[in-house]
Amino acid sequence: MRNGKRIPKGLVLSLPAILTVFSVSTFPLLFSFVMSFYDMNVVARRTTFVGLGNYVTIFSDPEFLRSFGLTAYYAAFTLGAALMLGLGYALLLNERFLGRRIVMTLTIVPWSIPMVVTGAMWRWILHPEYGALDGLLNQLGLISGHINYFPVGGLGCLTTVATVQVWRDTPLACILFLAALQAVPKELFDASEVDGANTFQRFRLITLPWLRPAFLVVVILLTVNAFIQYDLIYMLTQGGPGFDTTIMSWQIYTVSFRKFQYTVGMAFAWILAAITFVLSYVYVRSLYGKLE
Repeated sequence: MRNGKRIPKGLVLSLPAILTVFSVSTFPLLFSFVMSFYDMNVVARRTTFVGLGNYVTIFSDPEFLRSFGLTAYYAAFTLGAALMLGLGYALLLNERFLGRRIVMTLTIVPWSIPMVVTGAMWRWILHPEYGALDGLLNQLGLISGHINYFPVGGLGCLTTVATVQVWRDTPLACILFLAALQAVPKELFDASEVDGANTFQRFRLITLPWLRPAFLVVVILLTVNAFIQYDLIYMLTQGGPGFDTTIMSWQIYTVSFRKFQYTVGMAFAWILAAITFVLSYVYVRSLYGKLE
């Protein structure tokens, strides 16, 4: 009891969970944010307060601008492709056809595979010498020889990695869209048919407005997945060839664990977090207007 009042039982029961979340999540976040304003010398075991020095270093580094541009392209490609494919696939699965339940079950398989396993699998499939995809295309007579799916220079290699992520993210978008589609009242479509609305008008005036919450969730999840992507880069290219696939998440790894600039890496991570937060806010404002 405190001041003659009992402590709520719900607070007591949830306190272990709250402390666990704080210790494994909140505390490291706060610690990394504070340390992003310091310079850490691992050899001398000395920590010096530098204020915004780490952030100035990052924004003045040409590598940051390059990695930011590659990340923007990567996120735009994966978001646009997975969004359209997921919506189209969901619209297909929303119709009734033979084997629909089996197809719906198999849809989740790519997304359920761990990202590291996905990277290893596609590295074998796309290998330029003994890859399964080239072997299949050669057997079908569509190509002769081998295709280099990881070319040097340009955006070809990054596009290959992004395509693999689209393969994995599309089922997630499909499932969320399908759940929203199945919640649309059938009476709305029946009434629109009576009013003479065609298929496109029903899709634009009924389906899309009902999908708006799902759109928001899908867009935010796919954007965050693209910006924090590390596993596929590690398994497929490790930032190469050269710097062709060095997006921001891989740049954070390079700065922190290859150059041993830990506090600079923390500042880099908070910049990435700020970008994803701003984008999420823009998505919410775009889909729902002014926030209450």
